[in-house]
Amino acid sequence: MRRLFPEPTDPIKIALVIDGSGSMNDSTGGKLLIDEVRAAAERMIDAAPSNTQFAVFSFAEWFERQHEGFLRKSDQSELIKDAIRNFKINPSNTGDTCLYDAASKAIDALVAAQPAPSERLSVVLF
Repeated sequence: MRRLFPEPTDPIKIALVIDGSGSMNDSTGGKLLIDEVRAAAERMIDAAPSNTQFAVFSFAEWFERQHEGFLRKSDQSELIKDAIRNFKINPSNTGDTCLYDAASKAIDALVAAQPAPSERLSVVLF
């Protein structure tokens, strides 16, 4: 992929927050929503600058971190993708979805990582 702009030099931390509720078992166009979301999250990993670090979280009626700390894209991208691929989702028509709690806790995790002043922070909700 050809970049239109130079790769950013400031470090980036991204909290990926993925819905694991029963509704993710629904399908669209013959594909499960969770499969579409996981594929989109993996594409995001591939497209991110090499100095990006990721943390993967899932949520349904609870919020769960899928691994310890933030993982570096530069040498841990497969661990990040494994975390995306392997968390369990709820059965259809079960449980609640704690979206607001998940977003808040993802922000807390970014702050707790004690980022440098120049570091960029993002939460991406799927």
